[in-house]
Amino acid sequence: MMTRRVGEALVAQDRPREAIGPLTEALAFFTGRGDHYNRARVLSGLARALVADGRAADARTALHDALDAAGAVGARREVAGIHESLADVARLLGDPAAERRHLEQAVALFQELGARRGEAVAARLAELRRRPDPQAPR
Repeated sequence: MMTRRVGEALVAQDRPREAIGPLTEALAFFTGRGDHYNRARVLSGLARALVADGRAADARTALHDALDAAGAVGARREVAGIHESLADVARLLGDPAAERRHLEQAVALFQELGARRGEAVAARLAELRRRPDPQAPR
């Protein structure tokens, strides 16, 4: 648990490259214990570090793994947050369709849970829907 928190603190201090080691160590620990919930949390933190380190594609992979882990234990709030993070990564990777899809899933879950976060995510989704689709034929 402490290595996860060290990693998260390093990300918060804008030291993502240094955070990857402790987060990877925490991931191995929680994976070995079969702790899917904390595995999902570590993978989400690792994804933040990877994005900050300029590795968005690797972050997407970590987030998909986090989604599987959180889903395995029914951690719907975590799943919603992971979808929001996947939308962030999709935007960085220039994939508006994936961004929209993940925002839709996040909004649906946040609303089901009655989470106030859903309002901000819904506003972001509405803004995205107002933008012209760059992949639409002209």
